[in-house]
Amino acid sequence: MKTHMVKGCRHIVPTGRNCHSPALRGMAYCRNHQKLHKALNRSKHSNNHLQLASIEEPGGIQLAITQVFDALGNARIDDRKAHILMYGLQLATQLAAKTACPSQVRQDACPTPLESQSRPENCE
Repeated sequence: MKTHMVKGCRHIVPTGRNCHSPALRGMAYCRNHQKLHKALNRSKHSNNHLQLASIEEPGGIQLAITQVFDALGNARIDDRKAHILMYGLQLATQLAAKTACPSQVRQDACPTPLESQSRPENCE
């Protein structure tokens, strides 16, 4: 009488342990996790382009950061692409801060009362 070794599912659950269900014949995962990994792989390899919000102003940059994290959390982009996008958004944030509040304003170029009302409050 032969005994067959049943492979276990290779999926790691959030607690850090392996799923204890038997894997499908010839597969690495159980029925539930096979569907999950198939969907994740499909979304990773799809050519869905990520449309980010306009980064011309701070509100758009914040929205774009949220969109990158959402895409990463939903496996629409990989870690490397998210890292590159976040670096670009960091540069955009720094540039927006520099252009919103010019640090070197000539003393003889004081704004008129009307102009000073249009400047952001945090610029000194």
